Amino acid sequence: MKRLPHGVSIVETIAAVAVLATVCTISLQYMSATAVQRREIERRHAALQEAENILERLTALPWDKLSSTSAEKIELSPDLRNALPGAQLNVEVVPGESDVSEKKISLTLSWNDHGGNSVSPVRLTTWRFRAAKAASKPEMPADSKPKIEPIEKDSPAEKRSAQRNSEALNA
Repeated sequence: MKRLPHGVSIVETIAAVAVLATVCTISLQYMSATAVQRREIERRHAALQEAENILERLTALPWDKLSSTSAEKIELSPDLRNALPGAQLNVEVVPGESDVSEKKISLTLSWNDHGGNSVSPVRLTTWRFRAAKAASKPEMPADSKPKIEPIEKDSPAEKRSAQRNSEALNA
């Protein structure tokens, strides 16, 4: 009988280490790319949230104070300026074309990534309409008010339903 060698040769060990090193390198590259994408998603989410907050503040302004000059006074939060390098805010308030009781509010928030490259900006648009003047409601005459009739507690339908329920329980 021929004896098989026990143990691992040096060539097998080197091959296993090479495969392990390749797998580790690929895993680290994948994790690095995932971390970069996650940071970019967090930045875009912060930009979108800031844009939504700015639009909400603008739409909360009284109708007469909502203009491009009031929109220019709004600034980005310091936290967002730190998170988004080169962040720029552009807000336009334009009266509606067909009606003077509407205003179009357009917001664009742009920034650069950490490499200095321009990133696709966040753009939001909303419309604000002048509140209609409330008309006074006329008082209803006393005889035209709806009448509320009491409900019969022992109506025939309720009696039949109670009888069916008791028959079902006794069966």
